[in-house]
Amino acid sequence: MNSSKERNRGVSPQAWQSKIDLESMRLANRTQKEQLREERLLNAAILAASNELILFCDHKGRILRHSHACEQMMSHRWEELKGSYIWDSLLCPGDIERAKAFFDRAKSNKGALILKDQYETDWLDPAGDIRYISWTITLFWDDSGETSYAICVGTDVTGQHMMEQTLQENKASLRSILHNANGIIYTLSPDGRFLFISRGWTDALGQEISEVRGQSFERLIHPDDIPVCRDFLNVAMTTGKTHKPVEYRVKHIDGSWRWHSSSGSAVTDKAGNPEYYVGLAVDITEQKSAVAAHRLSEERFSKAFNASPATMSISVMEDSRYIDVNDSFCRVSGYKREEILGKPSLELGFWVDTNQRQQVVNSLLNKQPVRDMEIVFRRKSGEKRQGSYSAEMLDIDGQKCLLSIVTDITERKQTEAEIRYLSFYDKLTGLYNRAYFEEELKRLDTARELPLSIIMGDVNGLKLVNDALGHLHGDSLLVTAAETLKRFCRHEDVVARWGGDEFIVLLPGCDYDAAHKVYNRVKKACKRVDTVPFQTSMSLGLACKSHPEQDIHEVIKEAEDKMYRNKLLETRSARSRFIMSLEKTLWTRSHETREHCERMQKTAEKIGHAVGLPDSEMDNLLLLAALHDIGKIAIPNSILEKTGQLTAEEWEAIKKHPEIGYRIGLSSPEMAPIAEAILHHHERWDGKGYPLGIKGSNIPLLSRIVAIADTYDVMVYGRPYQTPASQFEVKRELEKCAGSQFDPDLVRVALDILGLDQQALN
Repeated sequence: MNSSKERNRGVSPQAWQSKIDLESMRLANRTQKEQLREERLLNAAILAASNELILFCDHKGRILRHSHACEQMMSHRWEELKGSYIWDSLLCPGDIERAKAFFDRAKSNKGALILKDQYETDWLDPAGDIRYISWTITLFWDDSGETSYAICVGTDVTGQHMMEQTLQENKASLRSILHNANGIIYTLSPDGRFLFISRGWTDALGQEISEVRGQSFERLIHPDDIPVCRDFLNVAMTTGKTHKPVEYRVKHIDGSWRWHSSSGSAVTDKAGNPEYYVGLAVDITEQKSAVAAHRLSEERFSKAFNASPATMSISVMEDSRYIDVNDSFCRVSGYKREEILGKPSLELGFWVDTNQRQQVVNSLLNKQPVRDMEIVFRRKSGEKRQGSYSAEMLDIDGQKCLLSIVTDITERKQTEAEIRYLSFYDKLTGLYNRAYFEEELKRLDTARELPLSIIMGDVNGLKLVNDALGHLHGDSLLVTAAETLKRFCRHEDVVARWGGDEFIVLLPGCDYDAAHKVYNRVKKACKRVDTVPFQTSMSLGLACKSHPEQDIHEVIKEAEDKMYRNKLLETRSARSRFIMSLEKTLWTRSHETREHCERMQKTAEKIGHAVGLPDSEMDNLLLLAALHDIGKIAIPNSILEKTGQLTAEEWEAIKKHPEIGYRIGLSSPEMAPIAEAILHHHERWDGKGYPLGIKGSNIPLLSRIVAIADTYDVMVYGRPYQTPASQFEVKRELEKCAGSQFDPDLVRVALDILGLDQQALN
């Protein structure tokens, strides 16, 4: 120590000062280094301990150091990032230029202590998730004004960013819901002005939202609907809610009115005061129209139901109970309405076959239509009728029901049966018709059915009967002939009307001999027919197919030829029988007697000889004397046998007998020559007779002779209703009627030849 002092004593003050200064500088440098070292240690401790994202950069923006939190949050390897520019490694492309400009701006801000800027970027964390970071970059300058370094502090704003994104999405979603809602969402102020209105307004009414917002709702709805809407809003704003929607009309941009239905509630503040009303309006125009159409449809259905001529009813499907019936149902069924409603159709016995109703139910439950199903139903009286049944299934208050429509087709079915009958049968005789016969002929014309016989028949005198007695008697004759044929044929034989007065019989499996027995029985039976007042007959022909090679139509022709040949052979004898039959009928049906006719013939014959009639005319005169009143066979017996005075109608019927006799005469070759005389035998010489009122010599001579002979015999021999006259009375009557009723020349001849001249009487 002494040595030290001794050394120090030898140092000059200047040397000491220099030495002190050097020591001070050394100490100062040491202090700065320690401070810098301490600062670095402090910074390292801060970076290691901080949970914040911190980066140290130099004044050019190159990354120097980072906090531990950066390593945990970033997927980058920091060794790769160290020394790289911050904008190349961490910032978004859109922020690069701005960051470069920020650092460049630092050069022009010398002397400033701090310069800050903010950026936001997204990082990919080690888990692969995106993190949103908000960066604040601060530049520091040293005492000389040069940029020293930059500190970048990052804040994880992922949660905030996600919240904002969710909020934006919610807003967008809400906006989409509001504008795409099935209806119009709107808000109203307490005084009724639109605060908000969704795009549904434009979609529904064609009006832009901007034109509506701020306007009072009363300016937009139908004037008639303002009071109810005003009351609705008042109730909502007062009570905060409404019980049911309000319906009103809003004007469309095209000028039409659309029906809307609106509901909602009021939004209040904390104090409970209403701030605004939120509502949802829905266009119900189509619904209104549908309701109106449904109501109209119900009215129309009700009217159609009750007015329909078809039988309509509604019944419960399960138990067949009637819910409703129309008037036609009551009329057709015979029940009164009160007797039906509530009663099951099965109990009333409407269904003759109850299985048919179950069939209807099953079909409808299986969604199969029931249309024009033919049923048999029973009326209250027990009468069974046929119906065409159609049905639909209805849902009435959750209950399955049947809407039934029944059309009474009894008459139609009868008509159809008649048509079917007429397609196979002859309506008059009930025999098969020609069409059916020809079909059966095709079926039976086989080798198995051989021998196959054919009988053809023709009714004689049908025209005469029709002309004399009328077609009703002619029809009766045909029916009798048909019955005769059918009675003597076998069950398997086909008896048909061939046409007009001709019949044909097809006898399968019947040979010629067996068929001939049928032929004879029919012929014999026809002679006993007494359907008409005079005898008729039937000409028959028979042929048989014995071999398959024979043509059946040739067989029919053979039978037909034989029939006509027999008709010719029988004609002469038939004519004589016909005349005798007419005379017999006349004697039966009128007051004419056989004796009267014979006496008339003798009187007429005397007059005929006196006037020089030739023999041919004399034969006609005798026939006329016998059959001049033949037309009376067609006059009803009630008129012919009447003892009292005839009425005008009855007398007119009597006066028709000359015309009837004329037609009978024309129908018979034997009587044709006297037909004209029959027609005029009641004409008068003065033209006041009947039926034509001809007079004088226009009246056939034979008619004039018979008129005198008839009057003479009646006066001389009398009638049941008239006593005989004396010879003098007869002469006086004939003379009196000469020139008026009778031919005066013939009267003189008659008086002479009959011994009634004056000398004879004296």
